[in-house]
Amino acid sequence: MTETARPDLAPVSDLSAAQRRSPWRYFFVGLAIYYVAVAAVGFTPSYLEFVAGKFPIEPIVHLHGAIMATWLALLIAQTSLAASGGIALHRRLGVASTVLAPLVWIGMCVLVVNALHRDRPAADSFLYDVLLAQLSVILLFPLFFISGFRARRRPEVHRRLMIFAAAVLLQAAIDRMMWLPGITLPSFWGHTFWLLTLTLSPLVAFDLVTLRRVSPVTLGGVAVIGAVHLVCALLWQNPAWHAFAFGLTAPLR
Repeated sequence: MTETARPDLAPVSDLSAAQRRSPWRYFFVGLAIYYVAVAAVGFTPSYLEFVAGKFPIEPIVHLHGAIMATWLALLIAQTSLAASGGIALHRRLGVASTVLAPLVWIGMCVLVVNALHRDRPAADSFLYDVLLAQLSVILLFPLFFISGFRARRRPEVHRRLMIFAAAVLLQAAIDRMMWLPGITLPSFWGHTFWLLTLTLSPLVAFDLVTLRRVSPVTLGGVAVIGAVHLVCALLWQNPAWHAFAFGLTAPLR
């Protein structure tokens, strides 16, 4: 995926004084803060119930939450540095992301394994459908992160791919917003719709305003997420998938 850089979207260090006053360079900072808000809306009710003693949360889940929060904090820091011209520190923190990203991925995998071992679901359990959603994030996050890291010398490609890496992590938060239409376990398309709408429609709007078109990188990322979610939707509540997953996870029960 390639992207033609525009002068008004170039790294801050290359901008003129007039261009540095453009508010658009702060768009990705605002988007990162917005992602924190989405995560808070999704997870706060569960943590409030935990504090009230109504909802148990295992220590491993707290650790996973801390890692995810650190990732979002790093996203805010990185977008802020890029917008303000702190490119040198931005690049140094980028090295730190190569340590944190594997921890994010490992944490997700550990939670999945722990849940399957703890619940020991039967072959017809809806938890195998939930597993599909979890596997989609486990696949998509490293795909976008690694692609974004490799594209770090192409800022317009790099920052969009990093936004996609963060966006897919919000799936679990959105899945908890049961008040949204279509967020129900018997279906999967509602989850796909709200993930794309809540996390990526601002990026599409940004592209249309600043580029007068949707960036090929944005289109490609949406297509990849759509393709993975299509597979999930086709396998959702599929007896053959349940039987396969039940056999595959037998050592965990």
